[in-house]
Parts: sequence; structure tokens; C-alpha cells
Amino acid sequence: MLKTHLSILAVFILLAIPVYLIDRWLLMPRGGGSFLDLSGLFFWLYVGFAAVHVVVSSLGFFLFRPGSMVALHVLAVLVSILALGLGIYAVESYSSMKTREAHQEKMSAREKLYDTVVLEKWWYAPEEADPQAVYMEVSFKRGGRFSGSMSARGPDEDSLIKFWAEMDRQVSVGPGDRQIFKMPVQRDQPGRADYVIFWLYLFPETPQLTDNHITKRYSPEIDLKDDGKVMYAVLPERSAAP
Repeated sequence: MLKTHLSILAVFILLAIPVYLIDRWLLMPRGGGSFLDLSGLFFWLYVGFAAVHVVVSSLGFFLFRPGSMVALHVLAVLVSILALGLGIYAVESYSSMKTREAHQEKMSAREKLYDTVVLEKWWYAPEEADPQAVYMEVSFKRGGRFSGSMSARGPDEDSLIKFWAEMDRQVSVGPGDRQIFKMPVQRDQPGRADYVIFWLYLFPETPQLTDNHITKRYSPEIDLKDDGKVMYAVLPERSAAP
């Protein structure tokens, strides 16, 4: 009986060779612009199944001394598939839980930074009908290197850009600062531009920490405050030129 049991286990182990060859043939990357590499999927699934099967069938053999090796291994196959599936599910559930926790921690940390850079007010100069420059007054709760831009469309977000403006360089700012920045207008299309969007960027002074920069978008309406990369805020009403 032991010899039969070991022979069946040897067959399961040797089957790893054709499974590996099939895996290589079916799942080997062939180019074509696909970024999803599934090579090794079949092979490692089978290795996991075979390992579980060896343990389950051997426990069944030594604990219960069954009369039929075929029945033992058929039952062991079913138990191994179930155990492997439950194991994969448990690992995926744990991984998803850790991913959610990491995302929640990130969003909680970003929420504290929401008011780090705030567009207090903005206006056109010399007049709204034909602006030559856009002024924005911005307050800061953290220092760094600041830059900003804006675009104006008419009459909605899906319309063509009528004109746009941006700062020509980054400016160093400190915590507690409130500064006014001038951006010269570049016009692309004639006509009114009622849908205005501002982009504010605050980078750390240390170049190695550029991943910690803040990007904030101001528009007439928003669907969410933060998507994990960009913070969103409602654009304040345009102020009169001082």
C-alpha cells in the first residue's frame, strides 16, 4: 500500500514537468504592448496544489489506512483544491485589507494637508472683457516651492480654451505667507470665458521629496475633495481688481 501511495505521489510530482512546459507555451510574454505578465501562473498553482495534495493524502494514508488508494487520492484531490482555493482567497483578502488600510492612512494624512495652499481670491487686469494678466492671492501653511496656472473656457468645461496663464517660474514661500502672483495671459480663442480652472502646485524645498508635493485644482464645481493625487476645491468668485 505504501508503495502504491508513493507511486501515485511520484506521478503528481512528475506532472509538474508538462505543466511547466504548457505554462511556458501558453503564458510566455510575446510582446504586443501587453504589460500583464502571467508566466508561471499555471506552474505555481500546480506546485501549490501538488504540495497540498502530498500532505493531505499522506495524512489520510497514515491516519486512516484506507483500503483503496484511488479513493484516497481522489478525495485528497478534492480537499487539496478546496484548501488551495481557500488559501488563495485568504491571501487576497489579507492583501486587499492591507491595501485599504494603507489607502485610508494616506487619505487621512492628505486630509490634514488640504488647507496647506489656498486660493484666497483672483482677478483680471486691466478688465474682464480683455484681460492681459491674471492675479491670484494665495495663502500657505507650509513652506516650499510654489507654482500655478489657470485656463479659461467658455461656457463649460468641455468647451475650447479661450485663454490661459501660468507662472514663469517657481517661487519660494514660507509657512504663514500670503502672496499675490501675476500671470500673463496667452489667448487662443476670442470670446468670453466663463469656466475658469486654477491649478496650484506646492513642492518641498528638498528635491528628493518631490513625491510629497501638493496639487490642488480649483473649478466652479467639484465631485470630490481628493482622489489621492489631486485635491479639489470650489473656485471662489472673481474679485474686483484693486
